Amino acid sequence: MSLFGNSIGQMMINVEDDVFKAKDIFGEIGLYEREPDNGILDKELDSALKVFQKEKGLKIDGLLHPDGDTEQAVIMELGRQTHEQAPQRGWIVDHQKKPKDPLLVLRETLEKSRPKTQNQSPLELLLGNLEALEKTPDVIKTLQEKQVPKPEDKPAPVDATGRMMRDEIPPVPDRKPEIEKKPRQQDMPDNFDEIADFVKKQEGAVDHLYKDTGGNMTVGVGHLITNVEEAKKLPFYMHDENDKPVRPATPKEIETLYGQIKKIPHGQGVGSSVYNPQTIPKMKDIKLREQDRDQLFKKDLEQRVKELRQNWPEFDDVPPKMKIALMDIHFNIGAGNFKPAQWKEFKKALDAKDWKKAAKESHRDTPHEGRNDKTRDKILEIIEDEQEQ
Repeated sequence: MSLFGNSIGQMMINVEDDVFKAKDIFGEIGLYEREPDNGILDKELDSALKVFQKEKGLKIDGLLHPDGDTEQAVIMELGRQTHEQAPQRGWIVDHQKKPKDPLLVLRETLEKSRPKTQNQSPLELLLGNLEALEKTPDVIKTLQEKQVPKPEDKPAPVDATGRMMRDEIPPVPDRKPEIEKKPRQQDMPDNFDEIADFVKKQEGAVDHLYKDTGGNMTVGVGHLITNVEEAKKLPFYMHDENDKPVRPATPKEIETLYGQIKKIPHGQGVGSSVYNPQTIPKMKDIKLREQDRDQLFKKDLEQRVKELRQNWPEFDDVPPKMKIALMDIHFNIGAGNFKPAQWKEFKKALDAKDWKKAAKESHRDTPHEGRNDKTRDKILEIIEDEQEQ
């Protein structure tokens, strides 16, 4: 039973949950020093993998496969670190002279650890995979060999295998404790996916760097990039002539592209079509993969929900279609430009549930009129829904 569902590393699938788990695990080991805040493979995790493989005498390829040599070494390392917190050899006699199975001691130690993220921590993952640990003879052997009994403890009777005689030990409780899974996505609206679909259609999804109408460096679904260092942290890939990702773009390549784009014009009517191989040779080569764009957008949207709730406390009480409209305005013009004090007439209409007036007052000056129309029409649909009821 593996800790991961898919392989992790350059050119691998890199499923978000698996990457989060890997960052947590290498954080526990002490090789990933950043606080995990996304499920995107970054250079820090890639480096942690390779350093770990080098330390353990494994093939240094930066890849972590389910049930592979690197994962088995990870399990052994976590077991070793747990041993250092609780000395043990075979069955353990605690201070109350009660023998304990080493795996139970391992579990008790792990349960005291606090998860770093809203996801299951690597320690919780181990608890969910005790069956795998029990089938790993090396883990048991390590626990047995490194026990240093206290002088006052009398060794319990053992058989030829080194384990305490079965007639001398108490019944062993079930080794499959139930662990409550904590969702990463906290209190998102019920229609979160509908909100995401609407905003994505309005914003568009661009796989390469470009400047929006305000001159802001952007990528994906309206993801703003404030400086070149931030751009270099994103998982850009070099693509071949068939638009297939072949390798991660280097920081230098990203920096060069960033500088070239900063020089081109921007403004209303200047779309992403001006960014082409004739204008900027590397434009169509250095891009974000679709799964990376989607992960980035989801993270941005979850943050925008939190911002909306701060500025508009009524967000959770309005109809689902008004949630969509509120998010579209907020995502488009930003939290600083969409506050009740600045949108007084819209706020009055919202409080009065005057959807017709709210639709009129939802107009913005910055986007194309087509976007204004779609937001307005989405609010007017609330009237139709109420009439049908």
